[in-house]
Amino acid sequence: MNSFFLGTCDRFAMKIVAKKHFTHSGPQALVFNQHIKTECSILQALNHPCIIRIHDVYDTPDALYIVLELVEGGELFDRIVAHGQFDEATTKFVFRQMSIGVKYLHDNSITHRDLKPENILLTSPDTNETLIKITDFGLSRFINETSLMKTFCGTPNYLGKKERNKEFFFLLLIF
Repeated sequence: MNSFFLGTCDRFAMKIVAKKHFTHSGPQALVFNQHIKTECSILQALNHPCIIRIHDVYDTPDALYIVLELVEGGELFDRIVAHGQFDEATTKFVFRQMSIGVKYLHDNSITHRDLKPENILLTSPDTNETLIKITDFGLSRFINETSLMKTFCGTPNYLGKKERNKEFFFLLLIF
């Protein structure tokens, strides 16, 4: 959803999370609630040109409104589907930005855990050589030297056949 600030007419994106998702009982509701809180706190701690910017969070009785930087170029995934594979120079340009953004996350003790073309936004709809924005921090976590990530998360379609094998995951958890 697009929004704008009345005083300046600056445009923003808005993520609206209905409170009805918070009120369901059971472990899924708790996980959902925690993901939203974590996403907001992580985004509020970040300030980098390759990462989506959060401007504000409004908590009302009916919904949580997350005001984000407006990025109008669409998803990297959609651009690749629409235009086919990128040439080598453009691929390097996009990947370098992703690497710089991920390094910034890691330097700030944050792991994304769901980096994929759908979670990379492009700032310009007119060119492939554009600034990227890493987005969707719902599975992200703050980490430290003693953190151990045991939760299987991410998008199964982006895992290789070996990784989808249950025995392989079991071995990963043991070692």
